[in-house]
Amino acid sequence: MKRFETDLTDEQWAEIQQFIPKTRTKPRSIDMREVLNAILYVLKTGIQWRFLPKEFLFHYTTANKYLRHFQSLGVWDAMLQALVKKARKKAKRKPYPTIGIIDSQSVSHSNAGGISGYDANKKKRVSSGTSLLIRKGTCWWLL
Repeated sequence: MKRFETDLTDEQWAEIQQFIPKTRTKPRSIDMREVLNAILYVLKTGIQWRFLPKEFLFHYTTANKYLRHFQSLGVWDAMLQALVKKARKKAKRKPYPTIGIIDSQSVSHSNAGGISGYDANKKKRVSSGTSLLIRKGTCWWLL
């Protein structure tokens, strides 16, 4: 039963549980689906970890620990790559993008700080940003 809008459905859980590393010794005493539900809740709502609702029956540091541990193991990257590949196949596209467009723009900038440069064409101090990056065949938006 879903308690929160961010909880994984049975279908979603079936799709991603294969990416959760198994323990080498004794079985985990904590439900990994609940840990992922907690991580998704924090990421979607933007709350601080310590304000994780009491419905998650573990301390907030547990979910945070798993988030960081899985990051160090590359679990999130592997999961994202597999899901993007599956979505592209479902859309009858090649598994990996073959091209990406990188665009940048510059905006006027005051002298009040921040990284800036001089645009000779505009004759102004400007800041610029890149809007798209290709990484391991997946497009990642940059802000």
